Amino acid sequence: MSDEHKLTGRESHDAETVNIVFASDNNFVRYLGTAILSLSTNKLPETRVSITVLDDGISEENREKLRQCVARENVSLNFIKIEALHLGDIQLPINKRWTRTIYARLLIPNTIAYKKYIYLDCDMLIQSDLKKLFDIDLEGAPVGAVRDACGEENEKKLLKYHHISINNYFNSGLLLVDVDAWKREKIGERAIEFLKKYPFLAPDQDALNCACAGNWKVLDENFNDHSNEENKDAVIIHYVQKPLKYFSYLCPATRKIFFSYFRRTPWGGEKLIYPDRTWKNRIKKPTLRFLYFIGIWHVIANIREAAALRTMRKLIKENL
Repeated sequence: MSDEHKLTGRESHDAETVNIVFASDNNFVRYLGTAILSLSTNKLPETRVSITVLDDGISEENREKLRQCVARENVSLNFIKIEALHLGDIQLPINKRWTRTIYARLLIPNTIAYKKYIYLDCDMLIQSDLKKLFDIDLEGAPVGAVRDACGEENEKKLLKYHHISINNYFNSGLLLVDVDAWKREKIGERAIEFLKKYPFLAPDQDALNCACAGNWKVLDENFNDHSNEENKDAVIIHYVQKPLKYFSYLCPATRKIFFSYFRRTPWGGEKLIYPDRTWKNRIKKPTLRFLYFIGIWHVIANIREAAALRTMRKLIKENL
């Protein structure tokens, strides 16, 4: 059963309800629909779930399709206009790559009256009931998360470019949040200050890792498996390489799982699943794959990284 209504302020839920928060615009709505379908399909019948979508311009047509993705009873689907988070009051670099939705997770605790919630990126697929994740005791930490697969590399980048030393870098695609601890530690404010001061490669993720350094609970990697490898024990698969893009290196097994759910969504019958399947990309994909396997791709990635940092520095100067 899907229940939709607009929230303009704060809403409370009882302690037994599993609170889930997503943020999306129209560009990612097909991933969001797939995530919602998998979540509601694989939860236990007795588990009550409240899903809140931070809506950054989702069309009414797509909202209706999202409601159709709720596959079981005891699931409510609510929308909050992203403007309610007062993102307009914060001058941060916003462009085609980094939209307002990536910053939304920094302000959720100050907008929705949850004591505890799970934040999920849209590009995730949930394979079992999330009550066991929701019930984890954070032991006073503001956030529970999974170590990032590229954590050591990201730690080196923070040290190299910003002279910031942290250990245990986490992936921000899944966050189990204790709202009182988050507010007490001023995590959102500290993350925003980081974004205003430093150029970045992974904006919210770098900022949250610095704000939570040494003060977060490590969760089992099966709660956010972004390894791009087959893992039968994964509770949540995180598709950091997007299945709906022709240019991707997805593991065939995880790609198959994604499409087994995607085809059941209202978007599943669309013919143009790969909008960038052009003759150029048909050549580009195997070429880049070849460069990746012979090692040259890492050199190219470093060049692109340096260019991205220059762009971020420019954007920060323009926006502050």
